[in-house]
Amino acid sequence: AAKKPFLIIAAACLALAPWPLFLGLKGEATRLEAEALEIRSATNPLLSNQAKIQENTDAATELTEAIARVEGLVNSKVNWIHFFAELQDSLYDTKDVWLDDLEVVRGVDDQGESRYEVILLGQMLVRESVDGANNIDQAALSNRIKELQAGFESSEFIVASKQPQISWGNLFEGLNVLPFKINLIVDTAKPL
Repeated sequence: AAKKPFLIIAAACLALAPWPLFLGLKGEATRLEAEALEIRSATNPLLSNQAKIQENTDAATELTEAIARVEGLVNSKVNWIHFFAELQDSLYDTKDVWLDDLEVVRGVDDQGESRYEVILLGQMLVRESVDGANNIDQAALSNRIKELQAGFESSEFIVASKQPQISWGNLFEGLNVLPFKINLIVDTAKPL
């Protein structure tokens, strides 16, 4: 019985012993929650700035691509001017030849690379009188068109061409014009 008060006091002390630790940890948790709230409030503007930075980066990328396309158009314009001058020289050298149509066909080859073709439709005046199929020197006329094609191929923008297509029907009908079609393959390093 004499030890009972000591045991009660010891039990009470033992029961109260974790309370200072609990109160200290609770105070620390409260302080950490306040710091976390302060950090969140400080990072919210930074997160919104990060979103704005990403938007600006995307816009800058789009503008860079647009500028590259415009630069390509400027270079292409200069290339077209030079190409047309070369075409005109070839037509002048061949004489009695004109173009009716010019078409650019852009596509992708089997390797997945871009390829460009310029299709020229034109006519050549045949000064010799034409009266029937027997009087037409097809070899000589074909050679003139092939010479014209060789002149076109000498352009710095052309790497090759396909066999010219010649329509002999007009000459067989007595007309003194010879329609032709020439497909030129453009150098992809110097596109038009």
